[in-house]
Amino acid sequence: MKAVCTADAAQAVETCRLSCGGHGYMTCSSMPSIYGLVTAASTYEGENTVMLLQTARYLMKAWQQAVGGMAMPPTVAYLKDAVSARSGPQHWENSTACIIRAFQQVAAGYSS
Repeated sequence: MKAVCTADAAQAVETCRLSCGGHGYMTCSSMPSIYGLVTAASTYEGENTVMLLQTARYLMKAWQQAVGGMAMPPTVAYLKDAVSARSGPQHWENSTACIIRAFQQVAAGYSS
């Protein structure tokens, strides 16, 4: 979450700075200091690329456990449900539970 959010924040500040034209480079706009603070966050608690690779490695390991029918930690138990629900599209309901299930199926789709 940290890796994605800090990258998105840096991109958003850069977009704002560019929208200001030449004024975005001026110290009085505070954009240079905001950009410096936001981009520095990408290295706090570990560099983003390393954190993304560690997360991907963990998710691939969890996917292999789900496919193998092994016990899953609660944070990735949705992968096991997604493996068993591969039979096809499910009925859509306008409910929070259905939205969560859809997000879980999309996340599981990236693993396969």
